Amino acid sequence: MNRMFEKFIYKNIFEQVIEYVQNSHPDIDYRNLALTLLKNADEKEIESIFRHVNDILQLPEVVYDLRKVIKNLALENVEGRIYYGFTTKVKELFNKNLKEIENSLNTGDQIVSLCGEYAKAKYKSESLEFPLYNELRNELMQIIRSIIANKIYVLRNAIESQSKIDISNAFHLFLLYEKEAATAKFLKVISQDKASRRNNGSVMHYWVMMDTLLKRLGKGVEFIPKITVTGENGVVLFTTLENSISRKELDIIINEEDHFNRKTPLVDFNAEKLLNPNKDITDYNRIEGLFSTIFHEEIVKLKGRVYWDKIGLNLGKIFLNTITDPYPTFLDYDLIRTREYTIELLQAKNSDFKNRFFRLIYDLKEEGITKRWNTKFPLIFNLYIKTDGYSVATIRRFFRRDTENPIFYVEKELK
Repeated sequence: MNRMFEKFIYKNIFEQVIEYVQNSHPDIDYRNLALTLLKNADEKEIESIFRHVNDILQLPEVVYDLRKVIKNLALENVEGRIYYGFTTKVKELFNKNLKEIENSLNTGDQIVSLCGEYAKAKYKSESLEFPLYNELRNELMQIIRSIIANKIYVLRNAIESQSKIDISNAFHLFLLYEKEAATAKFLKVISQDKASRRNNGSVMHYWVMMDTLLKRLGKGVEFIPKITVTGENGVVLFTTLENSISRKELDIIINEEDHFNRKTPLVDFNAEKLLNPNKDITDYNRIEGLFSTIFHEEIVKLKGRVYWDKIGLNLGKIFLNTITDPYPTFLDYDLIRTREYTIELLQAKNSDFKNRFFRLIYDLKEEGITKRWNTKFPLIFNLYIKTDGYSVATIRRFFRRDTENPIFYVEKELK
């Protein structure tokens, strides 16, 4: 082998290839150059090299010949599977990623992540100026399909051998069964899970699970495909949106009143009895900011910043809008989510949200920033959360100026 190629793995692959092409053209050893690229460069690096050779060196014929050799290096077995007789850099990186997936996720989530990897392998070249050799992408896709086929069998066996399906596998049911059957099973699983919980945080938990799963499937994916493995060779087929459960449908199921009693908060409340933003609040923007700060800080403390980022809502803004506007400016989905986050924060034993929330309301009243909240807010909030422990009488105590107020000795929220 040319000694130039022996040095590639020790130096920047881009610089070495460009230097070699400049010095060796037109006597380029295309086979050795192709092998070096396949073994030591990922797709972006090869794309960068191709672009430089084509645009800067003005040698499009080199790119053409090199891609042709790369294609011819691929082999085909008796089953028609395309492969290379050595480990490519792209395959090496995938194997590393696969190991991380298998070490950190359960079988169902591994399958979901692999579906995302499959989609990236299939569609990645569409964004490239010089689409990478189909043979390498086909090899990677075949590997992923094979792994998915095996893991689907493991997942199905695990789920069907359980007398009770764990909530961690609830969304994975849509990978295994036809939409109607999967939906029926899904409803039963989350109904059982909700009944076993000691708090009302189930809906929020399901939303986070759904968002995480769809993100693993890939950017812009809004449905969970059913995966079918057919034939002796394990051909893997994915359903399209039309035959799959969509995010919108899952939202409806999760929020369905018959199963969760989750109507849009205050939807039937007398509009005249809501807090009036013009008469009952002297500085709306300031109050909105104060509520937003408490929601943000307490969720970050309880769940972490990554969890907060996944929520993607200004909870304080939505909460205040809900209790002051008979026609809120937010989607019902977001109104319900905000109410569920509020309930979980109030019930969390290791959160200071309850004290800070009611202390803020007390301070706002004492400072004259709010008016008539002591008479209107207790009923509004009682019907807003509909949760044990927050009767109208109990909420009224938070407005008292004596030791009967549960937050009387809590540090002031308004500084």
